[in-house]
Amino acid sequence: MGQAYSISADYHTKNVDPALINGSQMLEKLKSQLKYLSPSQLESLKGEINHQLKPECDELLSSEELDLIRTLFA
Repeated sequence: MGQAYSISADYHTKNVDPALINGSQMLEKLKSQLKYLSPSQLESLKGEINHQLKPECDELLSSEELDLIRTLFA
């Protein structure tokens, strides 16, 4: 099921969260694999990363902003 990661002795002495170590390892592995992706795959990955960094808001205006606009034209 899950993949086991070995953690060096440094982990115990530096009190580093194992999830951070695993995340760092995963990032480095992902970066090393980028050279195998096509330009269209890289663009797709870029779009997904951008979406994760700045998720699009489904609503352009909040309900409070809409109510304010409605009162201006009432």
